Amino acid sequence: MRLISVLFIVFLMAAFAIGVSVEDSEMADVNVALTNASIIATNFTLNNVSDNAYIECGFRVVEKFVHLAVIAMVEVMRMGVLFGHDNPSYFEPEFIMKIATAIVWLTILSLMFVPLMYFTAFLIMIVIWVKDLIKKRREVE
Repeated sequence: MRLISVLFIVFLMAAFAIGVSVEDSEMADVNVALTNASIIATNFTLNNVSDNAYIECGFRVVEKFVHLAVIAMVEVMRMGVLFGHDNPSYFEPEFIMKIATAIVWLTILSLMFVPLMYFTAFLIMIVIWVKDLIKKRREVE
């Protein structure tokens, strides 16, 4: 499991925690804050930074990527807050421990995948080598 995936899961669990702790009267304030954050991200511009057309196109690409990343982050945060607010029973210590142990096991398994594939390839090569040795011995006799 990559570091970005782990950070994404931690980010989502933090959003769940915010949703669990928010009361019904504060939900509108959280929604307004998230909407303001997405509006600020869409007002971010990098136009007319340079006279070079190639650099200007590169800045437009960077600007669109920043829009995408910030809006995706805000919407994931909104989803986590709403999910945590609607399902507070999922944020109990037993459930969090189950998720944490699952993350640890998935991380260990993903780290072991490549070495296991190398070991499997090594075993296949040994089997082929032994088969060739046996075949050569039969041909000599």
